Amino acid sequence: MTEWLSSGLWLCTGMVTLIILRIYRSVIVQDFPSADPKTPQTVYRVLQSLIWCIALSSALLSAPLESEHWYSPQLLTTLLVIAWAGFCTIKIYTIKGLTNNRLATLSCIVLISTYIIAITWEYLPPPLRFISWFRELPTELQSATAIVGGTICAALFHTIILPITNRLTQKTESALDDSILEIVRWPLSISIAFIGIGHAITTSLLSEYWVTAFHGLSLSMLIGMWTHAALKGNKLVLEHFLQDNERWLVVNQRTLPIFQLLLRISIITMSVYLLLLVWEINIMLWITSAGVVGIAVAYASQDTLSSLFSGVAILSDAPYKLHDFLVLDDQTRGRVTHIGFRSTRLLTTENIEIIIPNSIMANAQIINMSGGETSIARIEIFAGVAYGSDIEYIRTLLLDITHKLDHVILDNPQLMPVAHFTSMGASSLDFTIRLWIDNPEHILKIQDQANTLIYTTFTEHNIEIPYTKQDVYMYSMGKPT
Repeated sequence: MTEWLSSGLWLCTGMVTLIILRIYRSVIVQDFPSADPKTPQTVYRVLQSLIWCIALSSALLSAPLESEHWYSPQLLTTLLVIAWAGFCTIKIYTIKGLTNNRLATLSCIVLISTYIIAITWEYLPPPLRFISWFRELPTELQSATAIVGGTICAALFHTIILPITNRLTQKTESALDDSILEIVRWPLSISIAFIGIGHAITTSLLSEYWVTAFHGLSLSMLIGMWTHAALKGNKLVLEHFLQDNERWLVVNQRTLPIFQLLLRISIITMSVYLLLLVWEINIMLWITSAGVVGIAVAYASQDTLSSLFSGVAILSDAPYKLHDFLVLDDQTRGRVTHIGFRSTRLLTTENIEIIIPNSIMANAQIINMSGGETSIARIEIFAGVAYGSDIEYIRTLLLDITHKLDHVILDNPQLMPVAHFTSMGASSLDFTIRLWIDNPEHILKIQDQANTLIYTTFTEHNIEIPYTKQDVYMYSMGKPT
């Protein structure tokens, strides 16, 4: 089972390498120095085939296949390498302008093929078999060699490989890969150095207590560094998704705090879990204790948790957003100034801030006056005149009044005020003025202005405004006898 798992791991590694190569394909193809436009594509195909050859040959050698049959891992690997060499030879001969370097390129292919086949059939001389040579060294030399080798590899990786990779990432359109590479640069380099140090500690003559202590400290440092890098990378990735919201629709200004909180909790939880494993602490006791404490806390803070979950629902469903003007079912009016996980804050027209728990906001009937595509709102103002009044004259007066009001939209032909004769009431002819204003916060102010102007204008023009009245007639019932 372990052999098959190792074989699958080699295949997964090859696929991941091919995906990375595919990401930087445009950089390789566009910036390759060649006069022939087909040359970069040929080089890319050769690199692809090399990665496939290494991954498949490693997977075959790791698979638990019997060596006595014709389909032995050594024979299949040899045929695979020969096929790869033939493919590369054909591709190289199709490249124009490579006459001077063709022989050198073919020599490199032959050397690589010979080296892989030699490893396959175990024909390599002992000096080239580094692992076996390393294991034959004394314990003290193994520790020193591991430390020196790990430090050198880390330095080479930090000063050569990462700068080259950084140059490739700078040629891509996105700046996300540059930022992530800068974040993981030091953790990667130190991790490589710690591999050698960890092996040196394992093969040293120290007691088991000090070996465990050094391993715990080194792994704790690595977990702390990678946790810090993951938290910074989490923020960068979410900001990148927020900018590219046409592709990542789930990440927007409303859901960004939710994703940030969930990813931070996940990263910190995983880091704590790894630390507990490093120091060999029994996590089952912690999980059981956390479950009991969680039940007690949940029971004691039902209202807080209800507001918290309601806040998550409001942020994700977005029935309203910041700076919207809301009217609640209890006629509370205000502009949204803050949406948190526990509460929502409204600033009323009286400049009073109201803090409402999200559990109440989630169950309330809300009228969002700013819920459309724009912040404008339409209002209706009612007026009544006595029977016998001139309808067109009344309509003209009402339209003139709308032009004297503040915050009314008059520069858009589609949003101009209109006056409708809506009904013939019991004692009045009823009119309705419909007009658009630039901000729903001004509704009360405009209604006050409009009603004041309607009353004063009708009074000046001797237009009767009917109202409900009763006439009482008293009749004589005759003289008492």
